[in-house]
Amino acid sequence: MCPPNILKQTLADIGKLLKSPAVSKIPVIVRSNADVLLAAQSMANDARIAPIFLISSVTGEGVDPLRLFLNIAPPQKTMEKESSASAAAFHVDDTFYVAGVGAVVGGTMLRGSLALRDSLVIGPDSRGNFVPVQIRSIHNKRIVVSRVAAGQSATLALKKLKRNQIRKGMVIAKLSMQPKACMRFVAEVVILHHPTTIGLNYQPIVHCLTVRQACKVVAVDGESGLLRSGDRAHVTFQFMYRPEYLVFGARIIFREGRTKGIGKICGLHFTDGTFSEAQTGSAASSAPRIPRASVTDTHD
Repeated sequence: MCPPNILKQTLADIGKLLKSPAVSKIPVIVRSNADVLLAAQSMANDARIAPIFLISSVTGEGVDPLRLFLNIAPPQKTMEKESSASAAAFHVDDTFYVAGVGAVVGGTMLRGSLALRDSLVIGPDSRGNFVPVQIRSIHNKRIVVSRVAAGQSATLALKKLKRNQIRKGMVIAKLSMQPKACMRFVAEVVILHHPTTIGLNYQPIVHCLTVRQACKVVAVDGESGLLRSGDRAHVTFQFMYRPEYLVFGARIIFREGRTKGIGKICGLHFTDGTFSEAQTGSAASSAPRIPRASVTDTHD
């Protein structure tokens, strides 16, 4: 484990962050199997419970309670196990080249299902386009299968594509979905920590599912247009380098130095010029519109 003084300071920092009004969680330190059972039962009744596990990657201390917790913890999300005729999305997390096979992608099926003979597209590329693709084979847990369903991790061998044409963050979807890429998106965010203020043109790294890219803040709701630690607001981000495929309700994390923030996507600006916002709840109703003078599209 780390030195006692560092551990104490780290736990204090985490506790302070979790107890802040912006997060409003109840930290619970898990040290034994009895604590694991209590934390899992408490989470089922109170979503504010946030268990903290003390783990050593060197000695393996604390790994067993974490495994036990993952086995008995109540599910936080239900996968959308839709029929093969409906929407399906496989999010690419890694790419490989296998001699004699060709390009192989690894990732997770977040909704729907894919089969070998489905009509599929992969993208977006640097211009936001999706191109047709065929699956040569599917492996799940090192076993050859004919289909991958929601909630499963798998590797897909692709036909007629080179590895340099594929990147982390792409998605393989059914042609019937007609997926579209977006260069800008609106998210309801909470600033966990920032030493000063966040305003227009601030450029953090944004993580969303398998997407990871630098973004620029192009619009902030509110009269001041500035955000400080603990503030909550609707913010419009613009990708700096290339368009990405995003979905409504996806969680985002953005960071830059010691700055950290979280949020949820509630509006998408697609590359074809259209805008779509979430229909449920009030999250999208007050989403800011991008001032024409404040946006310069870096995408050719």
